[in-house]
Amino acid sequence: MGFDRTTTPSRFFFSVPTLPAEEQLIVKELFNYFYEVVFHRKEGPSINGHSCEATRDQFSSAYYQANGGLTHVCPICLHRKSNAIKENDLEHYFPKAVYPPLILHPSNLIFICRDCNETYKGVCDALQGGKKPLDRVFRPYRDTVKERAEVAFRREANTDWVKLLAADGIADEQERIENFDLQYKLEKRWSSDIAGIFEQIRTLCAGWGLPKEETRKKLREKCEDLQALSGFPDKFVESAYMKWLCETMFDAFYDNL
Repeated sequence: MGFDRTTTPSRFFFSVPTLPAEEQLIVKELFNYFYEVVFHRKEGPSINGHSCEATRDQFSSAYYQANGGLTHVCPICLHRKSNAIKENDLEHYFPKAVYPPLILHPSNLIFICRDCNETYKGVCDALQGGKKPLDRVFRPYRDTVKERAEVAFRREANTDWVKLLAADGIADEQERIENFDLQYKLEKRWSSDIAGIFEQIRTLCAGWGLPKEETRKKLREKCEDLQALSGFPDKFVESAYMKWLCETMFDAFYDNL
């Protein structure tokens, strides 16, 4: 239960998947009851005759109070939502079917969009049924792609593609990022966003109608403005892509205007 505080994640393995099947069933039914029934009660569980208000609504309120920057974005794919509080699903990062004691563990619960939760991750288990040590995967509330990775780009056949790289260049960190991408397919999904972002930037620059060097200068200023907003999750990929166009691909980009 202390997976979120362990100081030796390389030696940490969950024991539930190794229990006999009949014991796993008992554990699963017990914790499922608390999640499916008690957690969703309006008044929450009653302990010694007193309600402790440990409810889904209370958790949601506390989550978004602590993560105010996520009220209009999914923390995984960073796609913008009109109202994330109402639109996002409560996700069990480590699947509740495999790790039932973590069903109500606050460090295993995160609100993400339905595409991330249902279309991409589903019941995918980053730990492969408890066979992989904890330090080989991201852990909610401790690790995020936005803080751990940098977005790189490559161009193939006039199409730009996203690649996630460990910001510190450490191999173990790159492994965690790749495991995370296997679950949520971020490189593929963000690559599909690039064409729309490119067209927005191209239309903006074409509208200026400026010579090449003046366009470069103004686009750099625009890039600096956008990078100042990169603290907003939904600006993360856009700001990185504009910087790449300014610094690496400007000549080819200008030819498209």
